[in-house]
Amino acid sequence: MFVVPKDVARSAISRRVRTYYASDLLLVVEVVSPRSGSERTDRVQKVEEYAKAGIPLYWIVELDPDPKVTVLSLGEGAYELVSEVRAGHLLSVEEPLLVSFDPAALTELD
Repeated sequence: MFVVPKDVARSAISRRVRTYYASDLLLVVEVVSPRSGSERTDRVQKVEEYAKAGIPLYWIVELDPDPKVTVLSLGEGAYELVSEVRAGHLLSVEEPLLVSFDPAALTELD
């Protein structure tokens, strides 16, 4: 999942193109698939690649065994840990959008 500015999204819709570039992205959210072989890629390789690309925010979501969201913010060419929020606690951010949720809600089914 990713977040882009409203004007970038509107432009893509009007052009009927769904291509975004790293410079368009405000936030990338990666959901780690346990035991899939991509865990190291999500936690290490993509962290380095997205930082090099200049993407301001990167969230790593882990659902198993306990839901957790790791929030990383781009510093001097590398990501810095902003917070790590586990199930039962509230993740609240204002940038790039105002949102609050308990990571446990990501696995709750109605």
